Amino acid sequence: MEKEQLLKDLKEIGTSFHLYRKMSSDSAEQKTIQSAKELEQENVIRLEVCKVTKLDFSPVVEIKGQFI
Repeated sequence: MEKEQLLKDLKEIGTSFHLYRKMSSDSAEQKTIQSAKELEQENVIRLEVCKVTKLDFSPVVEIKGQFI
């Protein structure tokens, strides 16, 4: 489910994307990162950045890349 939702969200942004997602838990962060990496392995997207970072002192998942 997470992977399909992430793909939908990225498609809404466009061919290149840079987004920050606030997560409610560490497991949600890891699922989002795992989903993004799976999409990359399936040659759907190319990732430049995929990591947990801080935004306004809160942890968020940063995903930057483009569709192949």
